[in-house]
Amino acid sequence: MSYLNCPRIHFAGLFFTNPASLNGLLINYDLNTPLDYDTGRYMYPQGVAQFWLQNCVVTSVAGPTGSFCSTSTEDALVGAKVQSVSPTTPKANGRGGNYVIAKISDLDPNMQFRSELYGIRIYVDIPGGGGFSGRWEVPQLRDLYLFRGDAGITGLQSVVGVWHQRLVDLSWTDPTSRSPVYDALKKQATAGLDMKIAVDMYQSLPANEFTQGDIFGYGRVVAAIGPATAEEPHQLVPGRRLYSALAFTEGALEGVGGSTSFTRYAAEAISNSEDEDEEVPLNPTDFLIQELPDGKALLNVDLSGTLPLRERGEGRFETEGSLTFGLLTSSGFKPLRNGKVSLDHYVSLNAATRKLKKCVWPQHSAIVQIALDASEKELISRTPVVVRMDGEAVLQENSDGLYLNIDQASTRMEPKSQKQFDVYVYRFGKPQTALPAGLTLQTLVSVDAPDPFDNSTLPTQDVSVELNPVGSAAGRFVLTLKTGPAIPLQQIRVPLDSHLYFVVASLPGHMVGEDNYQSPDLPPNPPLIALLFWQNHLVVQSPNKPTWADHIGPILRRYARLYPGMKGRLDISDLATVKGFARGMEVHFSLDFNDPGYMPVTRDMSPSLVQMMLTWLKNPN
Repeated sequence: MSYLNCPRIHFAGLFFTNPASLNGLLINYDLNTPLDYDTGRYMYPQGVAQFWLQNCVVTSVAGPTGSFCSTSTEDALVGAKVQSVSPTTPKANGRGGNYVIAKISDLDPNMQFRSELYGIRIYVDIPGGGGFSGRWEVPQLRDLYLFRGDAGITGLQSVVGVWHQRLVDLSWTDPTSRSPVYDALKKQATAGLDMKIAVDMYQSLPANEFTQGDIFGYGRVVAAIGPATAEEPHQLVPGRRLYSALAFTEGALEGVGGSTSFTRYAAEAISNSEDEDEEVPLNPTDFLIQELPDGKALLNVDLSGTLPLRERGEGRFETEGSLTFGLLTSSGFKPLRNGKVSLDHYVSLNAATRKLKKCVWPQHSAIVQIALDASEKELISRTPVVVRMDGEAVLQENSDGLYLNIDQASTRMEPKSQKQFDVYVYRFGKPQTALPAGLTLQTLVSVDAPDPFDNSTLPTQDVSVELNPVGSAAGRFVLTLKTGPAIPLQQIRVPLDSHLYFVVASLPGHMVGEDNYQSPDLPPNPPLIALLFWQNHLVVQSPNKPTWADHIGPILRRYARLYPGMKGRLDISDLATVKGFARGMEVHFSLDFNDPGYMPVTRDMSPSLVQMMLTWLKNPN
């Protein structure tokens, strides 16, 4: 089960976020260097990393047999509000206060393609009463697409990304109105619910603070919720995957395996690199085959983060008329009987929403359902799927149906520690118990430079990686990462007290993980795992030794320098101020790492360094 299965909720609306920008450049971490404010199209030093959903509403639902419902008379969930904690929608925490607004955080200045969301709670409120709520486990940004286009609106970041995770700790209140989809979801959510949001059309210019229909900080959300089961991955669809068809041309797979610069700078450079004479690659996406009770089957495909936007189309997707889904048989392309898809169903939300973002939303969250006949159902179980646009292949499955990916794609570790990760392997949607022959893993260390475009990588043995060759019946394999002792730092990374490592997966002739062909001249792919390896060189071992002048002060001055939006609320660079708020700071440093109120918001301070900070805060005098 997953959000791609039926029953399913589709919702649409806006998101708001305001991360700080100065922390995106390594040179700004040096207290002795003047701040560089030029961080590209997004320059907002006073950001405070908040994230929330706004004006989101259920636009349609898919019933257990795949039938779409688009009116509340068919299903009461249609029209339900979908909210998270925000300034305009506070939510009581049951302890006499309100939940804290969620936070967004990058893994590292040089890994901004794995932004995480901490502390999101989702509330689905059905008109007339009833609904459900839950806590969204921490998702990592995946499948960043850099060729979406800006829809003809100046200032938009022309990228799209996906966050996908479990909704857990669910609370259900049965509605008074009829909702078959609510009933089915509640019954099938044995391990929570599965939620995916695709975000794009983000307005990055602070100058647009009052530009009606194009307000700074807001972007578009296209989302879906479905049932989850215990054995499936949390951030992957347990099924099959389509990659850019350009990757399967002769020689295109030779460069697949990893990149060196995962910054906003890199995203902007790639998104601006489109040549009118070059074919624009489509973004990889997931699909699955859903068996229905009557013996029929559906091909369910998520296109929300896959297609470019039409020029001046208010967010409509460019399909060159229509897409055709088919199978790559031994005799060539065989279109499916119902394989022609137009994606013409869009909705416009209320006037208040359009004042913030003038755009439209795909009614069914751009999830396509194609009914398969008996012969297609059998053939598709062993034949790769291909999608054509204007007669040309644009998306394609690996020829042997292989889909290999990791559930958690980034992490943080201290010296001499280890962590395990779930890797899933499927062939034509069937879980595998053996790894594909020829799969290799390589560990690289980022060699960082003041200009992110000058970054490079080197093979390293500082971190070891081992993938157990025996998988479970669910197709799950265990990957183990082990770090060695602390090692010297590059000068530019001394203030961060960390190294950045990548684990890269490759398989000859295949696309694996988040491999994404972009062009022959551009680095293609995020790594399988990105690792922030804390070094703890700043940690004072004796619990009684940290001092403000030598240890605590320089660290807090750096945070105050990089996040002036927080400094305006609490000047942590000033000793007297910190002493006065020491008890409150101690509370925030002591929170669970995934709590949205955790300090520091950027989560770039190791547990050992946090413990040193707590030691001093307990006795700042």
